[in-house]
Amino acid sequence: MQRFKPKTFLLPALAAFCMPALAHSPYLLPGNVKTRSVLSVEAALTDNLFLPDMAYGNHGFSFTTPSGKTEKIPDEAVFTLPTRTIMEYKLTDPEAGTYRVTAGPRISQSRSWEINGETKRSRDPNEAIPEGAVLKSNSESHASLDVYITVGKAETPSIPKASGQGLEFVPITHPNQLTVAGVFEFVVQFNGKPLAGHDVSISYSNRDYSGKSSRASVKTDASGKARYKLDKPGLYMASVRFSEEGAVSADKPNLSYSKTLTFNVTAPSESAKGEGRAEGQGRGQGGREGGQRGERGEGRGEGRMQRQQ
Repeated sequence: MQRFKPKTFLLPALAAFCMPALAHSPYLLPGNVKTRSVLSVEAALTDNLFLPDMAYGNHGFSFTTPSGKTEKIPDEAVFTLPTRTIMEYKLTDPEAGTYRVTAGPRISQSRSWEINGETKRSRDPNEAIPEGAVLKSNSESHASLDVYITVGKAETPSIPKASGQGLEFVPITHPNQLTVAGVFEFVVQFNGKPLAGHDVSISYSNRDYSGKSSRASVKTDASGKARYKLDKPGLYMASVRFSEEGAVSADKPNLSYSKTLTFNVTAPSESAKGEGRAEGQGRGQGGREGGQRGERGEGRGEGRMQRQQ
């Protein structure tokens, strides 16, 4: 596979640290990662991971089936509230397996120019640049959000293949089968080509409404692959950015892309431990009952001996 090494701007390579703010970062939160037939997600912008501050808006929701068919979710299944956007869609003929739900891309533009010694910035694409001004920057960002939801009870739920378009996370480990002490392995690619030596941010929140979260960073290898060791249960969000840099032009903005992937990590099953405790308690209880029966037997034997005497 050919490696792709364009100019990039990267998320900071950070060790895990307390992080009270995310500067209105977007996220996509599933109602559940397993369902019978309803795809349900919450999309919002936030300063505190998974605590909504501002609605993401309806910038296009879609899903890709396990077999690879992509469909747009109708607007009537999307509800925008003051702090969040909710999407709920009931599949009419669900295919067993894992679906990829995508929000976006959410496209925004930004320009800056200098005039009379001052620099002005604008996010309004319709605002005209004054005559005599010198254009300093012209950029357009595309942000999209992914989450995987498993439908039905497939023994080995398949994951839809990557589209090969834009910035993508391509899971190697199934994102809905992650457990503590395991590893989440994935590839980062752009237009189907792996991004080598690229930083990926992994954010975690315990969702206790304290606003505290943590962030770590992993780097992709020469094949675009990254591995993240899972040390605690809960919800995580991987995020990555990529930019196509070029000369500043009024006609063609420099394009940048961002992608997030929300995934859930579960604790190891306690069933085996529970069965062990129950078995141990059963043996202990049996021993106590046997001892009690023996004591009662000894008591009856002593009574008969006294009567014979």
